[in-house]
Amino acid sequence: MKMKLFEKNVGSADRLVRALFGAVALLATYFGYVHEPVSYGIILIGIILLATAITSSCLIYSLFGFNTYKSECKK
Repeated sequence: MKMKLFEKNVGSADRLVRALFGAVALLATYFGYVHEPVSYGIILIGIILLATAITSSCLIYSLFGFNTYKSECKK
């Protein structure tokens, strides 16, 4: 099986959860609920979650062969 790195593999429910957690992570650091140096890690995680939600593609899913997007396409 050939691994495609930028193939869509994140479904709509998964995207929604990633977007919500990413936004909460960024807002928590913006409003000061998380302080340095932990805030840098939380910002990075928030950006990654939002990016994977926007692109519908997750590198970790690709590496392990997970796909929550494919099940939606079979309808």
